[in-house]
Amino acid sequence: MLREKLGPVTEHIEMWGSPAVPVYLLRGERCATVEAGLAFMGPMVVKQLGAAISPPESLAHIILTHSHYDHCGMTGIFKRAYPHAEVIASEPAAEILTRPNAMKFIREMNDDLVTKMGMRKTYPDFDFSLGDTVPIDRVVREGDVIDLGGGVTLTVYEVPGHSRCSVTYWMEPDRALFTGEAGGFYHATGEILAEGTSDCAQDLDALVQMRARRAEGHRLPH
Repeated sequence: MLREKLGPVTEHIEMWGSPAVPVYLLRGERCATVEAGLAFMGPMVVKQLGAAISPPESLAHIILTHSHYDHCGMTGIFKRAYPHAEVIASEPAAEILTRPNAMKFIREMNDDLVTKMGMRKTYPDFDFSLGDTVPIDRVVREGDVIDLGGGVTLTVYEVPGHSRCSVTYWMEPDRALFTGEAGGFYHATGEILAEGTSDCAQDLDALVQMRARRAEGHRLPH
């Protein structure tokens, strides 16, 4: 079932952004965001997070599932709003997000949507830019744990297939899985469709691995 209501999902998980392209806010003793969507969403999401996070310094982590343009488009915006927060991604994602050609494509896709949505006219003083690179402050690998305190943790699993840089995050105590598109995407028919755009066989293996977790919540990015 697709969740369409923004706000609290569980005791430790909130969904902001939009139901179609959510940004998840996780709460322990410290906070983290998972997914960084598209740049044109910046004014809306910054306002939502500003109301939800107090004090701002409690946001400790900006977590990426992979390097595709529609999952990292607000990284620069988030980093400007929360400069103390560390950006977290996989090692392959960290490498991709320094490549000139990759970053050119990511910027162009996000800039095109900002223009098409008329966001610069609506928010002339807002900085939608992403930068020449997306600096990753912390690289995570299989089995690494991100500890938010208060018993809230995220364990990293490498799941190449949708992209070679994809990772999922298993959250305790909520038994929630943040998959990026390694876990597929929600189709209008009510189905979740696999999207093995990098390697179909690896993507199917990742889906089997994720199914074995028996998550109580599958937190999709689309």
